[in-house]
Amino acid sequence: MNVSLQNIDKVSALLTIKLEKADYQEQVEKSLKNIRQKAQVPGFRQGMVL
Repeated sequence: MNVSLQNIDKVSALLTIKLEKADYQEQVEKSLKNIRQKAQVPGFRQGMVL
Protein backbone atom coordinates (compact mmCIF):
# COMPACT_ATOMS: atom_id res chain seq x y z
CA MET A 1 0.00 0.00 0.00
CA ASN A 2 1.32 3.41 -0.94
CA VAL A 3 0.12 6.42 1.03
CA SER A 4 1.18 9.93 0.13
CA LEU A 5 0.19 13.33 1.48
CA GLN A 6 0.58 16.46 -0.62
CA ASN A 7 -0.01 19.79 1.11
CA ILE A 8 -1.83 22.16 -1.23
CA ASP A 9 -2.00 25.15 1.10
CA LYS A 10 -2.21 25.85 4.85
CA VAL A 11 -5.62 24.21 5.33
CA SER A 12 -5.88 21.76 2.40
CA ALA A 13 -4.07 18.58 1.51
CA LEU A 14 -4.37 15.77 -1.00
CA LEU A 15 -4.19 12.24 0.41
CA THR A 16 -3.52 9.50 -2.14
CA ILE A 17 -3.76 5.81 -1.32
CA LYS A 18 -2.72 3.16 -3.85
CA LEU A 19 -3.75 -0.42 -3.12
CA GLU A 20 -2.26 -3.40 -4.87
CA LYS A 21 -3.75 -6.85 -5.20
CA ALA A 22 -1.27 -8.29 -2.70
CA ASP A 23 -2.60 -5.90 -0.01
CA TYR A 24 -6.05 -7.48 0.13
CA GLN A 25 -5.69 -10.88 -1.57
CA GLU A 26 -5.30 -12.87 1.67
CA GLN A 27 -8.49 -11.46 3.20
CA VAL A 28 -10.44 -12.09 -0.02
CA GLU A 29 -9.31 -15.72 -0.17
CA LYS A 30 -10.20 -16.23 3.51
CA SER A 31 -13.68 -14.74 3.00
CA LEU A 32 -14.31 -16.79 -0.13
CA LYS A 33 -13.31 -19.99 1.66
CA ASN A 34 -15.69 -19.14 4.50
CA ILE A 35 -18.56 -18.41 2.09
CA ARG A 36 -17.93 -21.64 0.19
CA GLN A 37 -18.12 -23.68 3.38
CA LYS A 38 -21.32 -22.04 4.61
CA ALA A 39 -23.19 -21.78 1.29
CA GLN A 40 -26.73 -23.16 1.35
CA VAL A 41 -27.46 -24.54 -2.13
CA PRO A 42 -30.52 -26.78 -2.52
CA GLY A 43 -29.47 -30.30 -3.60
CA PHE A 44 -25.92 -30.04 -2.21
CA ARG A 45 -24.46 -30.85 1.18
CA GLN A 46 -22.80 -28.13 3.16
CA GLY A 47 -19.11 -28.73 3.88
CA MET A 48 -15.63 -29.03 2.44
CA VAL A 49 -14.68 -27.73 -0.99
CA LEU A 50 -11.33 -27.58 -2.72
